[in-house]
Amino acid sequence: MYFWCDVNGLKLNPSKTQFINFHLNYRTTPQSDSSYLPSHYNSVIFTRFLGLEIYSTLSWDMHINSLLPRLSKAYFALLTLSSSIDFPVMRQVYFAHFHSLISYGLIFWGNSVEAVRVFKMQKRVIRLLCGLGPRETCKHHFKKTQILPLPSLFIFQCLLFVKSHYHRFFERNHQHNYSTRNSSILQYPIHRTTFFEKSP
Repeated sequence: MYFWCDVNGLKLNPSKTQFINFHLNYRTTPQSDSSYLPSHYNSVIFTRFLGLEIYSTLSWDMHINSLLPRLSKAYFALLTLSSSIDFPVMRQVYFAHFHSLISYGLIFWGNSVEAVRVFKMQKRVIRLLCGLGPRETCKHHFKKTQILPLPSLFIFQCLLFVKSHYHRFFERNHQHNYSTRNSSILQYPIHRTTFFEKSP
């Protein structure tokens, strides 16, 4: 990359350029060679890119840790407004200040183990919107308020991605001409680990 920029007359800004080595486990994944980079380029284990906290192990713990305080502020704003505005307005505020945060980049981090913490925060907000107690179930109130739970929202965004990029996927009958029961099922990329099986 550095030599490509140099040949094409482009300069990388050292203060805005970072090198990150993605891996699942340092013991099993060899580190990429960064010796070709000048010494003043930063080698980091995490970086912030377009509002997402990206970690070298491809886990989303750091992103969710940075997301939760912002969700808490949105919850507090809703709590403050709950005594003075009605439900339709509360629902609009929810979509503007809470839903917009949890839906951004969800296709990347929505299947993370840590996403359950965000889902718990969303359930707190639903209980607030519906006037429920802290221990009351809110399962049926998601449908009542027409708000998708976080796991369903993740699935919905994945489906939208497939629909928008359908040309990138192949059906199983692409490999043969036989009309089988599952011939129209999309064939996902070959993978060797559970980590990639659960990834978008």
